[in-house]
Amino acid sequence: MAFEGKILVADDDPMVRSLAGKVLKQEGFDVVFAEDGQQAVEAARDPMIKLIVMDAMMPNLDGLRASEQIKGTINPDVLILLLTAVYRMTPLKYRKKGHEVVDSFMAKPFDLFSFLTEIKRMLNVS
Repeated sequence: MAFEGKILVADDDPMVRSLAGKVLKQEGFDVVFAEDGQQAVEAARDPMIKLIVMDAMMPNLDGLRASEQIKGTINPDVLILLLTAVYRMTPLKYRKKGHEVVDSFMAKPFDLFSFLTEIKRMLNVS
């Protein structure tokens, strides 16, 4: 794999963090974790963070607002995959706003093959 950098998994659900981290590590990615949006904002200051898997609904700071802060002032080039359990029910207006600050959406629950495929597509690695 020709990827140098880290992936940040930001989710308040420890099972999602664990599962996503395990799958990504098995593929050879360096993974770090955050338990809420505020921790994600702080972790995104690391210039080695190249992609963030961000839960939409988290305590302290939701994923969309955390993404706005990160892309706006902290790490504008980082790629963000927003995970949301309410994606299918989310109004088009929210999706449009989200696409201004995130690079991709994925519905929760997600299957691992689709998750890895999207991560690799976003990072342009095989």
